[in-house]
Amino acid sequence: MEVGEGGTLPAELWRCKQLKVLKIKPGPGGVCLTTLPSQVGELTSLTTLIVSGNALTSLPAEIGDLDDLRVIEAESNKIQSLPESLDLGSLEVDLVSSNPFCRIRDCISSCWDAIHILWFLLHLTSGP
Repeated sequence: MEVGEGGTLPAELWRCKQLKVLKIKPGPGGVCLTTLPSQVGELTSLTTLIVSGNALTSLPAEIGDLDDLRVIEAESNKIQSLPESLDLGSLEVDLVSSNPFCRIRDCISSCWDAIHILWFLLHLTSGP
């Protein structure tokens, strides 16, 4: 799916409750998504979210409500932090390239979260 004029997504998208894979790419002329709407939390069957190459600065907390979500690809955005609602232990998250992490979660609730965050940081410092 491409981002529409004004950096928006079609309202009909949020009615697709059985959608398993959502790939949002920049639209014509390089129009990028700057905010992922909180309605993404309504896509309860979603297993894969791909938002690479946009201009997101964060991911909405509602993605933590998606129990079936297993993969998030969000490289080449402007993401500065991850929502605390994300269970990193059950996700494959690719945020490594071109995301300026300024703040990683204030609270790390488990060792598995700590391992994932350290992995991100190691890959951020090693560069592409």
